[in-house]
Amino acid sequence: MHQLKWKQVAQPVICRLCGFEGSGRQVLALKTAAGLKIAPVECPVCLSLDIVDEPIPFAESQEQVDIYVEVGAGIDTIASLISSVDTSSGSSFVDIGCGYGFSLYLAQGLYGWRAYGYEPSPLAEAGVATLGVDIRNEPFTRESKFTDPPDYVFSSEVIEHIPNPLEFLSTIREQLPEAAVLVMTTPDRSCVNPSAPEPELMGALSPGFHVLVASAAGLQLLAERAGFAYCEVRESAERLIVAMAHTSAALAGFAIRDVSRVAMDDWYERTILSTAPGTPLRIGLASRLLDSFVAQGDFPRARPVADALLVDMKLRFDGFDIARILAQGKPSLTSSLFPLIAGLCYNLGMLSLLGDQDPRSASEHFAESISAGEAWFAAGGIQFLALVNMVEQARVARLVALARFAPQEAEREALSHDATGRAPGYLVARTLVEAVAHGHESSIGRLLSAGRRSASTLVLSEHPEERIAGQDALFMMANVCERKGETADARKLYAACLQSCLDESSQMTHEIDLIRESRLGLRRCGGDDK
Repeated sequence: MHQLKWKQVAQPVICRLCGFEGSGRQVLALKTAAGLKIAPVECPVCLSLDIVDEPIPFAESQEQVDIYVEVGAGIDTIASLISSVDTSSGSSFVDIGCGYGFSLYLAQGLYGWRAYGYEPSPLAEAGVATLGVDIRNEPFTRESKFTDPPDYVFSSEVIEHIPNPLEFLSTIREQLPEAAVLVMTTPDRSCVNPSAPEPELMGALSPGFHVLVASAAGLQLLAERAGFAYCEVRESAERLIVAMAHTSAALAGFAIRDVSRVAMDDWYERTILSTAPGTPLRIGLASRLLDSFVAQGDFPRARPVADALLVDMKLRFDGFDIARILAQGKPSLTSSLFPLIAGLCYNLGMLSLLGDQDPRSASEHFAESISAGEAWFAAGGIQFLALVNMVEQARVARLVALARFAPQEAEREALSHDATGRAPGYLVARTLVEAVAHGHESSIGRLLSAGRRSASTLVLSEHPEERIAGQDALFMMANVCERKGETADARKLYAACLQSCLDESSQMTHEIDLIRESRLGLRRCGGDDK
């Protein structure tokens, strides 16, 4: 377990971004499970954090490379970022710190760009061997020269590792063509706060590996110090995205946009077909394609991908048996087996629940997903944010499945747990709605009592999913009261649901349906439906 204490202690700082020298503020003290200590100091001018003078050098083993390829790499995020320039004009692409080379492979496969990169780590060797991309296994320094003048230079999650970011950025500016744009991403300083989820916090700090955590203001000031005439910094989830250029026209060509889902799925399918069975690359690509199809509700296309993925995992992991592996409960942190099982079982659960309408099988798959994820985290495995979110989604989905055939078990679990990252009562509302919808209201008396308190809070939430859960719970409880002849309570609940939906600034199909049905319910119960 990590030992973390938030502080406000004066400490000297030399800010690597804005250049301030003087008294700063130590914001926390962290000791990792491995015994590594860090004490980040905040710059009073730009609020960036200075962490260590020299980062731990990367020395990825083959196992670490495999984990990155199979579960760690944000391939869809990379695709969106390289798609954020005019894809018709960007013919030459350079990625500084390209890692395994997915950005280069995507640039070639999606847009036909000429692409090469710089990466001084074993990831580069693996990427060259498996993807066949052009990676120079060296750092980008003043001795480095662009061999093909780029239209687009990309450097993602790199600058936070560099002790002298000013020299690094100045070196790129000196070689950047007049019409080209440089795009960089880095963790957002605003993620380092006491209320941040642990995966976001630890991802931003990355103890021992990150020299700094930049603020938006710090990046803007660094770009000015490096001599860039034009710079724009944007916040995107837990990341900062900064675009720099010599001219306003070059900067105007950058716009954050999602790559076409159809194009990405086609790219995954084509690449999988050209990749050897049972390899980490094929498993990683197939896992992400399965995620995509399930998220879209395209179960006919998801099913053969899931079947093929099972075959590949049996080839990759000798003696692959999910039940036996989870019964042992001892994940190796040098293998991605447990994170892969968590993702596969979650998707199998969704196929069973929504595709086959088989809640019993679905609940078993979701339980396996939760077990695999929790075992990985308990052993000290990397808390990939996507994996953390998937395990929480599996927890909610399992209760939804249980509510259909084992409502009392679902009730016990919903009342004894809160969903991480969700408002209190979210699990109560979701479970209640599902149990009532399947005719089990007589078995969930405690859940119905708790539901009134939960729903009144959830409908005030800023998060759409929480508001919808609260609105649905109000409507379902009103239905129950109406059927029991408790018309006064039914009127109150229908009215509360109606008012919550009317308070939405723009009603979507869900709210419109609830507005109509709540008004009908009020009329039946003799209430005012205005």
